Amino acid sequence: MHRFTSKSTPVYAINLFESNTVDNPLDIDIIQGMWSLVLLGVFMKVDAYELEVTFEPERSYMEGKAVVELTGEMDKELVFYLHGELQVDSVDSDLKLTGIKQERVFCKGEYSLIATKVTLGIEDSCESEPIEIYYSGFFNPSCARALSDYMGIMPGEVLLRSFGYSLWFPVFLADDQDGYKTDFRKVTINTPAGLTSVFVGDKLDEYVEDGCKVTQWQALDTDLLDAQCTAREYELKSGDNCFVYHLRDQKSAENAGKVLEFAGKISALFADHYRPEADRKSLHVLEMPQYGDISSGNVIGINEDSWMMFTDDRNSQFLIAHELVHSYVRIDVSKTNPLAALVVEGFPSFFFLPVLADMWGEDWYNDYMERIEKYYLGIKETGKTPRGWPVPDEKAILELTYEDIGRYKDCFILSDKVLLFFNYLRKSMEAERFYEFSKRLFELEDIDYVKFEGLILEYLPGAESDLDIWLNQTKYPERFRLKD
Repeated sequence: MHRFTSKSTPVYAINLFESNTVDNPLDIDIIQGMWSLVLLGVFMKVDAYELEVTFEPERSYMEGKAVVELTGEMDKELVFYLHGELQVDSVDSDLKLTGIKQERVFCKGEYSLIATKVTLGIEDSCESEPIEIYYSGFFNPSCARALSDYMGIMPGEVLLRSFGYSLWFPVFLADDQDGYKTDFRKVTINTPAGLTSVFVGDKLDEYVEDGCKVTQWQALDTDLLDAQCTAREYELKSGDNCFVYHLRDQKSAENAGKVLEFAGKISALFADHYRPEADRKSLHVLEMPQYGDISSGNVIGINEDSWMMFTDDRNSQFLIAHELVHSYVRIDVSKTNPLAALVVEGFPSFFFLPVLADMWGEDWYNDYMERIEKYYLGIKETGKTPRGWPVPDEKAILELTYEDIGRYKDCFILSDKVLLFFNYLRKSMEAERFYEFSKRLFELEDIDYVKFEGLILEYLPGAESDLDIWLNQTKYPERFRLKD
């Protein structure tokens, strides 16, 4: 294995833009002009990561080692990005490296607006080999992009997200590209002993050694965007695969109990109405600082104000319900199954809502569905979200493939029309009969269109034409519209 040591100028702590906010867009335009850089490069997909990071919160400092396995043949350049205060110290690989170039570039997808762009020169095109990347540097807070960007390494806490927010490990994507799923085979987090660390996926081990807390996690088939990392002075309450991390004061602890109680209550309802013996994945719920409302895989963050009034905060309860329902509405499907997108993402996008309707009332449920319909019709007409962001072309529900999930999830069809379709079934069957249908649906060990349609028609005879329009066409007839 060959080690190539970077001889680039160290990247020191950056505090250039702390005074800028999104309320001052002119300054951001000036910064873009000053840097005058376009994020281009040769990007390869990462099959798997192994990460080991050491955080020194009192210094806002970190050191990291990333073992990266890439897909395909390597060209003569390999490009990745890190947070702008980080630098690569050395690279180990069986590849014949010709140099390491590091430059700070403007990056909209990083909360400080600056990334370190790293270009590795490779002597010849060749099959990919694992690469060990050693890097270090500071991670100061910054409100350059927005006041709501809470990220950074600060005394007493580590608050980092992933691609699009804070690049605390090498990311082989430019900030205008879509993420993808990869395997984080092992993530080892070293912090002072008083902190508790949470990554994403499943915790493998945790112990204290020489005054250092060592925590190990694994997260397979995980979206790059979900690779958050949080470490705070947490205490832990847990039950039934739900882990609630709260700060060490009495009020926080009391509300952690309420979070756990809600999770247990709604899980019991899901088990009653859907699949009783669910293969439940662990859920980790974190008490976070202001603006820390996040949903990253099986990790949910709830900001400090919402935490303190959790019983009255329906947004937080909504988020927990949505994350918990996945295990109870799961039917194993192959990626080539024509129903894969509907089953994997569509089912959990809807089936927690009837249970919340039982808890919060039909008026709440109807109001929510009307807002979903308004959102869907607006995108259908303009091709853009209410914020002006473009969306993918409209497809029929059953035209969506497994590969489409990343593009349409939380954006279009899977997050709106699919919900309207199941609402149509629920209203047409009526609530109790819909629960009977749902129970039968989630008893299935496998699914195809014939089984799905046949089960629907048992509970809604004569609906063949409507099902064809809902599932195989992009039309949305007037008779499907919700009435006030």
